[in-house]
Amino acid sequence: MDRIGFRELDLEAFVHATESRERVEGALLHVAPGARVERQALRGHFGQPLLVLRARLRDPPAVESAVRRLAESAGAELARTLARRVDEQGRFFARLDKQAAAAGTIALSDSTENDVIRWTARVRAPGRGRADVLAALEALLRGGATGSMGSTGGEEE
Repeated sequence: MDRIGFRELDLEAFVHATESRERVEGALLHVAPGARVERQALRGHFGQPLLVLRARLRDPPAVESAVRRLAESAGAELARTLARRVDEQGRFFARLDKQAAAAGTIALSDSTENDVIRWTARVRAPGRGRADVLAALEALLRGGATGSMGSTGGEEE
């Protein structure tokens, strides 16, 4: 059976009219170095300009590196709340503090507002169930042996 690994990482953040696009883009790249950033211009509810930045990493070793960086700063909290952060499709979710990332640190956010970086890592776990994914992620997040985690790529399952 293949090892559990990572397929891709998606990040998304809004740039409000009072913010610098370069600063928010820098925050995304701090979280996921080497990601490709795309921009989409929108209008807010009251007509104010908004910009959505989306960043994606598709290189499994780079995704694993980004996950490990997040684990270094927030692994215990992520492990504690892991069951509600992983869905049946193997997507691993977190909301990061956009201002902290812009200042060069990675931290979770409990904000319900859109002033966050939405973080979604797709876990590749062929032939494995959610329980196996949760166990492997928990070991990684707690800094223990990585067990069956690995940076395997491969075709869509």
